[in-house]
Amino acid sequence: MSEGKLSKRKVERKKRRRRVLSLAVMFAIVIIITATYYYFTSAPHEGFKKAVIYDSLHKFIPNDNLLRRLKTMLRNSGYVVDVFIDDNATVENFKKITEYDLIIIRAHGGYLPKDIEVMNYYLKDYMAFIFTGELYNPNRYVHEQRALEIMIGKFIHENGSYTEVFAVSPLFIVGMHGMFKKNSVVIIASCYGLTGEMLAEAFLRKGVSIYIAWPGDVSVEHMDKGLLKLIENALVKGLEWRKAVEQTNLEIGPDPFYNSTLEWRDRSLLEK
Repeated sequence: MSEGKLSKRKVERKKRRRRVLSLAVMFAIVIIITATYYYFTSAPHEGFKKAVIYDSLHKFIPNDNLLRRLKTMLRNSGYVVDVFIDDNATVENFKKITEYDLIIIRAHGGYLPKDIEVMNYYLKDYMAFIFTGELYNPNRYVHEQRALEIMIGKFIHENGSYTEVFAVSPLFIVGMHGMFKKNSVVIIASCYGLTGEMLAEAFLRKGVSIYIAWPGDVSVEHMDKGLLKLIENALVKGLEWRKAVEQTNLEIGPDPFYNSTLEWRDRSLLEK
């Protein structure tokens, strides 16, 4: 066989090896891209800490700077963050909060007075409730409304007009599917989160470890300031949640209009 033919065959073999090598490299790249996509889309929701910001107040009194800073601190602290605001701050999405390790709820709030009977339910304590961002419709959640799990939340705007939305009660919390995660924390940035103990007790009975809220009226400006400082003290400075509440109150003081300060409850409340 001539030397020319041997050289030609060697060249062909080299070309085939290059093609095989190129295909192998391309295949490896596809595997890496697929694995990376799976890691960043699926893995965090299975094994990482998860936080949710349910901001039904954003639709009416937005604070985008607060929202942005909260998300940054949460993500820097290792949380995967979901946000429900505006038209997504619904009753159905509220039901999903049991899936998270840290639950931040920024909302309007209200309460029913104690020692009254409502829907054949006698209230021995004040019943605080949380406003969603879902506009009220008397033809929706009829059974839940009759069971006092869901009610009308009505708030007045500065111009004198008012808005009616669905609000969720402690009975709704107790009736939600599943339990909250072990060591989960709930922060209620709202008025009346600790007007009475019913709402706190409902969350704690569903498995929440620490419940943090305002006991009465609080101005939105002071509430937002307190929420931001609380997350900073707990996640950035590393204070335990109870200590973070105390430190936050020391740093921002009581609300200048209503004199309210943040309070916390833990599972010892259930032993009383």
